[in-house]
Amino acid sequence: MKTILYWFSGTGNSLAVAKALAQRLGAEAQLLPMTATMARPEAPTAPAIGLVFPVYAFGPPPVVLEFLRKLPAGRDTYLFAVNTNGGMPGRTGAILRRACAKRGLTLAAGWSVKMPGNAISLYGAPPVQEQQRYFDILPRQVDAIAATVSARQRGPFQDSAAPLSWLLGAIWHLGSPHFARSDKNYFATEACIHCGLCRKICPVANIELEAGRPVWLHHCAACQACIQYCPVEAIQYGKKTIGRKRYRHPQVLADELCTQQAGPRPA
Repeated sequence: MKTILYWFSGTGNSLAVAKALAQRLGAEAQLLPMTATMARPEAPTAPAIGLVFPVYAFGPPPVVLEFLRKLPAGRDTYLFAVNTNGGMPGRTGAILRRACAKRGLTLAAGWSVKMPGNAISLYGAPPVQEQQRYFDILPRQVDAIAATVSARQRGPFQDSAAPLSWLLGAIWHLGSPHFARSDKNYFATEACIHCGLCRKICPVANIELEAGRPVWLHHCAACQACIQYCPVEAIQYGKKTIGRKRYRHPQVLADELCTQQAGPRPA
C-alpha cells in the first residue's frame, strides 16, 4: 500500500531518516518535500502519510504545522510522524496530535529519533565519533518504525516525560512565534564568494541576493541550512558562530535540500 513521506530538513538529519524509512518501506514509498509541495494547487495523498521533520525549541517547526493544515488527508488516512532532535523531543507529539484533531485527523504514532545536534546559534557540531554513534543506531530504529507503519498499527508517542514536557511545551509556545524573524542576526562576511547556494537551499525562499550577497527577508523557517551549508563559512549568526564547527549530515547533499524550495529554482 502506498505511503508518502513528506519531509522538512535543514541540515539533512530528517531527510536522511526519511530516505532510510522509504527504503525499508519498499517501492511504494514516495518522498516529497513539504515546502515545495505546499506551492502545488493540491498535494498528493495516499492511504498512509508520514511527516518527517526536526524538533525546534521542543516542538514542531511552524512550517510543519502550516503544511499539516493544508494536507489532503481524511479520517481513514494512516497518519504518523517521525521527528529528529539533538536534545529532547519536548512536547512535539502532543502539539502535533492537537493540530491533527483540529482537522478531524488522528495521528497514529509519533516517533523521536536522536541525531547530531545542529543548532549552531547555540553550539557547534559534535565530534565525528559522537555523530557516528547516532548513525549506527539509526537502522534499528528505522526498522522498528517501518514494521509498525507497514502493519498500519498504532505506535508510541515519544515525547519527553511529564511534567518536563509541559515546561518544554511552554518554551515552544513562547519561542515559535519569533522564528520568522530569527534571521535578523544573520550576515555574510567579506569571505562570501557570491555562489548563491544560500538562496537556493533556503526551503522558504527567505533569501535574496544583492550584489551577489545574501539578504534575509524575515519569514525564516529557522532551519539554519544557509549557515551550515555555506561552502566558505561566510554566513554568521551574530558573533557567536564565528569559528564554530558546522554540521551537515554526511549522506545528504545540498542539491537534495534545494528541492524543498517552492517555485522555479533560483539561477
